[in-house]
Amino acid sequence: MKEKKILKITAGLLLCTMLAYNVPVIAYTKDETIYQKLDASRK
Repeated sequence: MKEKKILKITAGLLLCTMLAYNVPVIAYTKDETIYQKLDASRK
């Protein structure tokens, strides 16, 4: 009886681990604004 319970727990953990690796990772992007002073007289 105890061996069946351990087997079920192990199988469940393995299944959860496999599903976790197959889930795509969502990459969050960060928008940045860069300001620069431009001198129109210089070429």
